[in-house]
Amino acid sequence: MPFEQYYSHGNMSLVVRTVDEPSTAAVAIAVQVHAVDRDQPVGVATPVTELIEASVSSRRFSTILLGSLASLGLLLAALGVYGVMAVTVTQRRTELGIRLALGAGPRALMRMVVGQSMRFALVGILAGAVGAAVVTRWLTHLLYGVKPLDTLAMVGAALLLSVAALSAAILPARRAARVDPMVALRAE
Repeated sequence: MPFEQYYSHGNMSLVVRTVDEPSTAAVAIAVQVHAVDRDQPVGVATPVTELIEASVSSRRFSTILLGSLASLGLLLAALGVYGVMAVTVTQRRTELGIRLALGAGPRALMRMVVGQSMRFALVGILAGAVGAAVVTRWLTHLLYGVKPLDTLAMVGAALLLSVAALSAAILPARRAARVDPMVALRAE
């Protein structure tokens, strides 16, 4: 770029592509600058990769922070589903024992418990999708590039939460399938 058009407060940068080590090239460039003008100061040489890294560091931090908080939220959601299903299985122990005594197989009990968990998750996912649709309509006016209904993001979040709910329901379902009918009936 022409120096006269883009002159900025006496500061000038030189961008050099090199196959050598950047520090070696910086020394050679300083020698050449001093050969032209001995009084010309030569600043610190910084590789472009470090400049790029510094320019995106705040956005990278925000992204990592948001990703960590989203992961924590997903973990809390999965733990909540697990807790609800574990309490439900414990409270329904007698019913599950009766079902086993009447001939229901362990797999049928597992399907029933996992099915209930997934129905609860589906209701939560649908409520969340409606809430997200309302909130993103509001956010389109505040943030650049936010689409009101980003289908890929909505479907991805729904699938991720479904997998989390399924994973959280498996342990209580296995516990339900191992209920001893005689112990469950005696406890009542």
